[in-house]
Amino acid sequence: MKKLVSLLLVFMMMFTMAGCSSDKGMEAAINNEPAAEPAATEPVATEPAATEIVAVDPSTLEHANVSVYVTSAGEKFISFNESTPFTAPDGITYKKGDLLPTWTHIEKALNLSVVDKTPKSGSDEKLLLEQAASTKFEDANLFLGSPRKLSEYGIDGYFLPLNDHFDKMPNFKKFLDENPSVEVALTQADGNIYLTPYFDDLDELERMFLMRIDWVQKILDEEAPAFDKTRTIKPVYKPVFDYAGGKAIQIGKDNLKSFPISKNIINIQNELSTLNGETLAQSLRDYIDANYMNAETGYTKRSELFTSSNAAYDADELIALMRAVKTNSVYLTGEDKDLMIAYSRKVKDFEKIRFIAAMWGVRGVDSKNGYYYLDSNNQVVDARTDDAYLTGLENLNKLYQEGLLLADFDQAKGQTSDFRSLSFQTNDGFLTYDYAASTVALHDLIPVEDKEKYGTIFEPVVSPAAQWFGTEFEHYAESNRSLKTEGGWGVTVHTKGAELDAALRLMDYPYSKEGLEVMSFGPKGLYWNDYMEFNGKQVPKLEAQFMADRDTYANGNWSNFMRGFIGATFGVGHVKQTIALETQVSNAHYAIGIERLGASTTALASLSSDVAPERRIMPTLLPLNEDQLEAKSVNTYGTYYTEWQTRIIKYGFGAKIPNSADVVPTREQFVQELKDKGIEIDVKLMNQAYDTVK
Repeated sequence: MKKLVSLLLVFMMMFTMAGCSSDKGMEAAINNEPAAEPAATEPVATEPAATEIVAVDPSTLEHANVSVYVTSAGEKFISFNESTPFTAPDGITYKKGDLLPTWTHIEKALNLSVVDKTPKSGSDEKLLLEQAASTKFEDANLFLGSPRKLSEYGIDGYFLPLNDHFDKMPNFKKFLDENPSVEVALTQADGNIYLTPYFDDLDELERMFLMRIDWVQKILDEEAPAFDKTRTIKPVYKPVFDYAGGKAIQIGKDNLKSFPISKNIINIQNELSTLNGETLAQSLRDYIDANYMNAETGYTKRSELFTSSNAAYDADELIALMRAVKTNSVYLTGEDKDLMIAYSRKVKDFEKIRFIAAMWGVRGVDSKNGYYYLDSNNQVVDARTDDAYLTGLENLNKLYQEGLLLADFDQAKGQTSDFRSLSFQTNDGFLTYDYAASTVALHDLIPVEDKEKYGTIFEPVVSPAAQWFGTEFEHYAESNRSLKTEGGWGVTVHTKGAELDAALRLMDYPYSKEGLEVMSFGPKGLYWNDYMEFNGKQVPKLEAQFMADRDTYANGNWSNFMRGFIGATFGVGHVKQTIALETQVSNAHYAIGIERLGASTTALASLSSDVAPERRIMPTLLPLNEDQLEAKSVNTYGTYYTEWQTRIIKYGFGAKIPNSADVVPTREQFVQELKDKGIEIDVKLMNQAYDTVK
């Protein structure tokens, strides 16, 4: 996994809003090329860290109040919002309505007073911005919002052009000078910049496969295993990969190997007279012994095919393992029960079960922008009409039929809709595709008396190798951390005089060295005093008291504690140091998993234009003009797709839905309906917009 190295081509992640509607209207937007946007300059690779500029001593400037609208999901604010008071390590007690430590520090550092004007109505960032627009943003000086919406409102005259005030924002200006592609991205058609943007870590794997390591070891490595014989599987899934000519894959860095596998493990298992826990597990053991336990791999245990940084497994081999786990519940848990072999996080995330299809190298399942990806011709493609994507849905259905996907993943289990937590509480879960830190943190929620019994080791693993771009197998992921589309803030046009000077100081501060640290970790002296080495940089080192208070006040959720009790990591304009934080606040399972990935050959969708187009990350936002946006808005294929995806996975194309008169459309009917409802028009519009920045 790549390290935090640069802000490359961030303009591809940003939205450049056209200033006015074209007279040609919707039809012209569909059939004609839009006017060219300003050409992007060549990006400069830099560390995503703050500059060393020191602005004018704020104590020499006039004090002023700065009122802000800032929230996280309508629940966390820059002022304390809990009913029970909180006493910080410095002895200060915070009551409901008190400004949080990060912001009281900022007040002193910048000689200003921060006034939290955010309505405590429970509305999220998007709704609050819409509500504020109805009163022409008169309620505050600074508003948090998405780059797209803030730029739109700026063009409409509600937010000030920051480029007119760069003399008051030396840190942000230097940041833009060092990253000209960011400046190009932020610059609108009228030549102005209306916000400071919010970046999460860049060039780091965001979502990933996580697996029960101890179960893999027990299935594959334990001597004299007492495999189950009663649970069986009726085979439905067929092999995806053909190893004719050998399976070519890297084993470790710069070490391409080819394995002459004569027969796919799925074919071997499907031909068994009985597919039970014993025969499935033993057939996989024999297969690994015959093909991988040699000097080419250096494996000392069979499980290393799946669990080491030199993992070489593919989806077919993973499914063979999933079958063995599925039929060995007594051997693995001591109970005869249905295990949660592969699952998504919660009922509300049911659509994300499609992420599992990344195991076959299916493009677009975890795109940074809907279902879009870039092909070898550098064109935007919507995956949902691709043969590979549709085959991925068919294969998910086959896994569902075999019981390898969670049954009724779109419905609650009793009173529980959080499948991820349930998988730890009941010792049932084997495989998921999710964020690592928040998943492995659930180890800490298992009752102490149960940990010895469960023996749970749930960690990030190297993703299955697939033929993403040809015949060679490789570990590749589309899920690369990039710009947060909901973050950033702008200053209103009614902000003037000393208020404006103070507001600009506040917006500039997060791009200074101190501001970078404070916005991510809180003020020095509260929960950190020293630094540690991380990815070649010095970052604040959190003290043990942070973890203790996190567990006491926020049930172990470090992000909620940072925002709700310290006031750090809000989505205001800054570069958040997420991985440096997660590495410190997560348990050993996170660190082991991240180290495993870091030592692997995993490649991420690239932020750079120096690689082949198909290997580039899909831009999060594109500069669609008003006519293009209007033309997209009348298309209804998205609703149609959402309506049928789950039923395709559960029942299959063309199947009759149980206890219903409805029939799932065939594959051909499904594609035609997507086209009839505008998917091809939408792709054409996206390519028009992409042509202006590529």
